[in-house]
Amino acid sequence: MATANEIYEAARDLPCDEKHLLVLMLQQDIDAEEKEEGYDEAWDAEIAKRLEEIDSGKVKMIPGEEVFARLQELLDATPR
Repeated sequence: MATANEIYEAARDLPCDEKHLLVLMLQQDIDAEEKEEGYDEAWDAEIAKRLEEIDSGKVKMIPGEEVFARLQELLDATPR
């Protein structure tokens, strides 16, 4: 069986849309393997908790444009 590094090196030559498809397929496999009984219920409870925090004002929402601007600043500052 090929190693993760060997698969990665081979996948680097794929067209971008094929890379995206591969990532989605792998993520679905991971999700299926990690999904346990009560998983959906736990996420539902977490979502309800976070919505309550937003509705109550406990947490402050950040506009998407600001989030993406901050991320871009971090990426620009990261040495390559």
